[in-house]
Amino acid sequence: MSEDPQQGKPSLRVLIAEDEWLVAFTLRRQLEERGCEVIGIAATGDEAIELCRSGHPEAVLMDIRMPGTDGLEATRRIMQDCPTCIVMLTAAGEHEQVAMAQEAGAMAYIVKPVSGEQVLPAVELALQRYKEFIALRGEVENLHEAFETRKMVERAKGILMQRAHLSEPEAFRRLQKFAMDRRLSLKAVAQKILDVAEASDDLFDR
Repeated sequence: MSEDPQQGKPSLRVLIAEDEWLVAFTLRRQLEERGCEVIGIAATGDEAIELCRSGHPEAVLMDIRMPGTDGLEATRRIMQDCPTCIVMLTAAGEHEQVAMAQEAGAMAYIVKPVSGEQVLPAVELALQRYKEFIALRGEVENLHEAFETRKMVERAKGILMQRAHLSEPEAFRRLQKFAMDRRLSLKAVAQKILDVAEASDDLFDR
């Protein structure tokens, strides 16, 4: 991070991958008004990949639909070659594409048009999830397994959030503590929570 002279704290380095210049300009203004440093704007997926390799952004706002290499394929390649936190930009109703984006490695998504109030909270949430993903990545042998484990952990977090009334970061910390105390992997802890939840649901269904 570079330092934001007005805030006296490091500013978040963000890459925008968006082929509609007006949307890209608006996002840039929204981010810079909130103290972020926009390191560049990519109009294609290939440009986004190259800028990630050369510029090492801390977060990427990635449009799901772009000329040539689309946002989904660009996300897959970035997560394989130079992993970083990716927030997908989608249009309303693109539910199937959102699921595919998560499979590709996106940490969160925003539905366009994006308001200034949405953009930074969405990026911050994605950064939190990316930190969790990095913790998971240290436990498994390959990227595919990390993505599969992440889906399991996300489901376990959702159960804790609902049943213990925890925030998302609190739920993950609870999982980490449980894993450390019992010397288990996060995957094993998540599986135990899912098993218990499924058993209790089966009990009430009888």
